[in-house]
Amino acid sequence: MTSWLTRASPLRSSLGRRSSRTPSLLQDVDPEAAFHSFIKHWQQTSEILSRTRLRGMVSADDVTAVINHLGQMVNLLLVDLRAMLAHSARLHNGRASDNSEEVHQEGQQPTVLRDSTVHHYSLPADDPPHTPIFDHFLGEEILDKVLTWSLATGEYVNALKLEQLKIHEQLLSHSRHEILVYKPIIRPLLRLLSSCGGCVPVEVENA
Repeated sequence: MTSWLTRASPLRSSLGRRSSRTPSLLQDVDPEAAFHSFIKHWQQTSEILSRTRLRGMVSADDVTAVINHLGQMVNLLLVDLRAMLAHSARLHNGRASDNSEEVHQEGQQPTVLRDSTVHHYSLPADDPPHTPIFDHFLGEEILDKVLTWSLATGEYVNALKLEQLKIHEQLLSHSRHEILVYKPIIRPLLRLLSSCGGCVPVEVENA
């Protein structure tokens, strides 16, 4: 079987083309459509994981398909991450506003909204955003399952490690590291880093 490290390898060429493209962030996407698309990509990925386990071997096409599906899922996941960050920012701004209003001189009257007779002490708490994609992503433990599968792919293991590192980097950069509090994210990341342990060839690092 031809090693993926061979410069003429179709898998290496495919991953190289994918790495050179920066995925465009989805804008004004319908949340329900995004969720159904995410579910479909995960179903197709799960089928590949199950099929290759039963077959006892993994092909370059299987690896490329899993990486592509995972990339699409992460792109859809960013829809929910943006909503979570916006909610977090509103809460932070609300707390900052509350703290500033508490610092006033004794006897000072409470702030009154212009053209209103209602005293304004603080804004009501913002409801948490609806994040079905992120919830499903965590509930299915997708990163853990993909990592476990990838570690048994033989000659493709380093290629998959590299792609998963890129996925984690993308998630963290778009979430300001706030998602590290979730075990289904931090656990596979630590497992992935531990599995690397300086064993990744230079060719993989430069792929």
